[in-house]
This record gives sequence, C-alpha cells and structure tokens, in this order.
Amino acid sequence: MKNAVLTRFDRFDQVAISLLVSLLLAVVGIAWLGHTSPPPISAYLPAPNTSMGVTGQIGIKFLRKMDIAQVPTLQVQNLQSGEVVPGTVAWQQDTLWFKPTAPLTPNTTYQAQIQPGQLQAIDGRTFHQALTWQVQVRNPELVYLAPVDGARELWRLDPFTDEVAQQLTQSDGNIFDFGISRDGERIAYSVINANGGTDLWQMARDGSHANILVNCQLDRCTEPAFSPDGSRIAYSREVAPQDPTTQPQSPPRLWTVELSTGRTAQLYQDSQVLGYNASFSPDGNYLAFFDAAQQGIRILDLSNRKVQILPSWTGQVGAWSPDGKQMLYSEVIFADDQQSVTLLSADLASQATTPIDISHIGEISSLPAWSPDGEWLVAGLRPLDGGVALQLWQFRPDGSSAKPLTEDALFTWGMYRWDPTSQWLVAQRLELQKSYATPELILWNRTTGEMRPLVSNATFPAWLP
Repeated sequence: MKNAVLTRFDRFDQVAISLLVSLLLAVVGIAWLGHTSPPPISAYLPAPNTSMGVTGQIGIKFLRKMDIAQVPTLQVQNLQSGEVVPGTVAWQQDTLWFKPTAPLTPNTTYQAQIQPGQLQAIDGRTFHQALTWQVQVRNPELVYLAPVDGARELWRLDPFTDEVAQQLTQSDGNIFDFGISRDGERIAYSVINANGGTDLWQMARDGSHANILVNCQLDRCTEPAFSPDGSRIAYSREVAPQDPTTQPQSPPRLWTVELSTGRTAQLYQDSQVLGYNASFSPDGNYLAFFDAAQQGIRILDLSNRKVQILPSWTGQVGAWSPDGKQMLYSEVIFADDQQSVTLLSADLASQATTPIDISHIGEISSLPAWSPDGEWLVAGLRPLDGGVALQLWQFRPDGSSAKPLTEDALFTWGMYRWDPTSQWLVAQRLELQKSYATPELILWNRTTGEMRPLVSNATFPAWLP
C-alpha cells in the first residue's frame, strides 16, 4: 500500500515537473522569438497604392526605437531602365529616408530595397531578410488661379493628359495667393476673410483636408513659402492698426509657422526689419526676403543667424541656383541721368558678386527662372528696339548661348516656371492689342521647342510635383 502511494506521488511529481519544464521552455521560447523577431514596421512612405512626386522622398517608419547610429544602404532602382538612383540616406527619429540627388522620372515605378542585417532596433531586434517595396512616381501637374476676370479660385490641371481641370477651393472668390510644398503633397494659400484681413490655409494636393493654418483676423497674411523639408512656412504679415479708419496698415514683416504645432511667430523681434516675398534656398540653409528698410535682399543663414544684404532697388528677391549656393538678382544702375537694370550673380560663400552681361539681347525686366538641372536660365527681356512686349529668352548662367523662345511683338510674357525635371516650362501670355484681353497659360517643351496653349483666363501658374 505504501509503495503504491509513493508510486502515485512519483508519477504526479513527474507530470508536474514536466509541465513546469514545458512552461518554462515556452516562456524562454517566446522571449527568444520576441528578441530575434524583426522590429515591426509602422508604414512605408509613400503609402501603398499611392504615388509620389518627382521631388519626393522614399521612407520606411518603424514602431520601435531604432539604432540610428547605423545608417543602412537603401537602394532605389528605376524598374524601367534598371538604373540605380543616386541619393542620400538619413534617419529622422524612427523613420529612414532616402532623398534622391536629382528629380525622379515621371510616370515610372521604382523599387526600394534594404539588404539583410542592416536594420536593428536598440533592443537588438534585427531584420535578417531583405526589405523590398515599390513606389510609383506621378507626372507633375499645375496649379493656377482662375478666372482672372471673376471670382478667383485655385485649380489643378494635368498638362500631359486631356483630363478636365479640377477646382480645388470654394472660397467665393477670396483666394489671394498660394505656395506649394517641395514634395507636392500640400498647398498653402491665403484667403481674404470676413474682417478684411487674410488668413493662411492649407490643404492636400487634391483639395481635401482643407483647414485654417493661421487665423490672422484683421492682419494680412500672404505669400506662403514652404521650407524644403516641409516643416514650416514663411509668410508676410501686415499687422492691422488699432484704428483702421485713421491709421494705415503696418509695413509687411516676415513670420513663420511650424506645421507640426501651428505655432507662429515673427522672424525678427526688431521692428525695423521688414520683409516680404520669402524664399528658402533649395538646400534649406538660407531664407531670403526683401527688406524695404534696407532696400535690398536680406539672406539669413539659418544655421548661425548671420545675414547678407544684396542691395537692390527692384523690390524683388532673386532666383536661387539649384544647389542653393548662388542667387541671381537684378539691380537698378543710375548713370548719366539714365537708369538701367542689370543682372547679378551673388556667391553666398565668398560674398562675391558678378555681373551677367545680357545687354546685347535685351534689358532684364523680370528675374530669370533657373532650370533645376542648373543648365539654363529663362527670363523676360525688353527688346532693344524699345518695344513694350516682354519676350522670353533662354541663356546659360553666364549669359552665353542666348536664343529667343518668343518673338511676336503682339504678345507679352511673364510668370514663367520650370518643371522639376527641367524638361517643361509654363508661362503666361497676354495679347497687347486686344481689348479686355485675359492671360493664357502656355506650355513649352525644351527638347522640341513646341509651345502649346493650356488654359485661358488664368494666372499665377505653379508646378505641383
């Protein structure tokens, strides 16, 4: 009897011990699997089944804190041509970004890949398999204001298809101006409010998710300009007087708004610093604007707050070189009781200024547009014969290899903009001898030289990457 009881207890102990060992092994196994499993992915950027602009970035976001001291190789390949895209890779918190050196090819599929063992979380989790995903790059589109002779709204147009233009805003004709983010995903715009001031709004590229960004009440907030990384907007603000019936509006000063928080503040506390027509350099290192108090272009180095002033009586901010190291601007020259406008190039590192002589082809009237590939400038020039119609000329950054794009004296040209690929130029054309003429938008092909009308009764064209 005693032996039978002992036997039962022995068997019971064996079963219990076996269960405990199994449970312990399961716990250890789960812990081991948790430690060796890769860190979970939060999102691929851009999101699947969406497209990105030619100037956008490709990224991948993780739910775990990653070891950002290790920067993996993120290879991006054009699936049509097989070419590997040059670019830089960097961490922004727990998101890994690939920034292409040059614009991507429109209407093309790209494949992004990270090789095994290159991604690791701070808890040791590692990807032991390759990560591969695809992104679709869309064609650039256009945004413009229309109609010129009526209630102006923002419109979007694909200039490479027969699709009908899409109206983006419903403001009862109160749109004043707008700016577009570098990646083409957002549009900021100013809207005249019921108080007579101008508010800043933002929306997605298709017109959705419109919301007020800065409630300016009686103040006039205009000329929104995105920073290249899309984190903030610089804008011009004219503060309303206490008594609008007897006091004028204050001169414009530059403000910024952080898009992640909505926090807005004046760029300079010094009230003597005026500012409008803000423009970030393409590399994001500088912020330029026209300071009427200094009668020149104020260029602020955002890394150290140092300032350069480019004297100019034209009231215009210059055109950035694609690398952000130079600025083209114009200045009025007075000599022998006459005045003329000359084109200058400022090197920001050396602070040297070099004139660009184009006096043999015409007089500069509006600032050049620098092609994103850095190869060409296009500018509206007044003819040497004294004609009033501005004609478009193309020339190298040093003024050489000049050739006219337009020559018809019945039309004057302006508001020209290169697309991000440097292949297309949109410009505004106005017929001079026609009563009640309204401008039309024209598309120029750099390769073929073909000019094609896009839309009439429209103005202020801008590319939407």
